[in-house]
Amino acid sequence: MYNANFSGVLDQWLRENANKLIDYLPAQTGVFRIANVDEPLYRMSFVSLEGGGYKPMGEAGNWYASDWDTCYAETRSYGNCVYEVLKLNDSVPVLNAHKLPDVLQQAIYGDRDLPEGSHVKSQLVTTLASKYLDPCSYSGVYFPSRRHQGGGALVYDQTKVNTTVMYTGVQPPSFGSIF
Repeated sequence: MYNANFSGVLDQWLRENANKLIDYLPAQTGVFRIANVDEPLYRMSFVSLEGGGYKPMGEAGNWYASDWDTCYAETRSYGNCVYEVLKLNDSVPVLNAHKLPDVLQQAIYGDRDLPEGSHVKSQLVTTLASKYLDPCSYSGVYFPSRRHQGGGALVYDQTKVNTTVMYTGVQPPSFGSIF
């Protein structure tokens, strides 16, 4: 599905069904990220304004995966990096893109091999949803992973979501020591 056609179909669906996307990730949910940065440059408080696979340029937020397998699949480069594990302290209202009709989810999935920043269909979900929903009614967007079956990617501005840092380090964590 081409971007213009996708935009029209998505816009019409959201006009009638946007409220159906509101969902909650439960408190105590773990979220995972591999930050592609040297450890001396790493800052937990950093919130990206760069466009990426799930959000448009200028929108504040970082993406986190639902599990490490998804995190590895979605992260494009591995060089020097810092591993993060956070725990959501409260239930977090999100737009759950898993609830989009299959035809729209398949179109988003079809963009999985595009260069970073070219995933216009994912970016349109957040842009068009804000036309029909109060942006204060949700704190992020939860997308199906494009590269790991069953995984999810959460995009949110961590300065607006109450979390506990469970782990940061240059080596992947030992799961037994986190949860």
